[in-house]
Amino acid sequence: MPLSGGAADKFGNRFEGRWTVLGLADVLDERADAIRLEPPGEEGSGVEFWLCRAASYEFHARAPAWFAHRPATASTPFVL
Repeated sequence: MPLSGGAADKFGNRFEGRWTVLGLADVLDERADAIRLEPPGEEGSGVEFWLCRAASYEFHARAPAWFAHRPATASTPFVL
């Protein structure tokens, strides 16, 4: 497991920022209608941002820490 505040944390923050900018670019290019960064309250629990596209919402969230370290085996299939 990487140390907190180290290179992995910094890389993750840069990735998150770029990912958010891509969502904003979708709004500016009219591929999405709206973006809400880190929604407050229950709606934003674990969510980095949401995009509204044609009256439906896409919730974008960072993968939890356990996800990155989960072993991929046939007995533990990936499920969303």
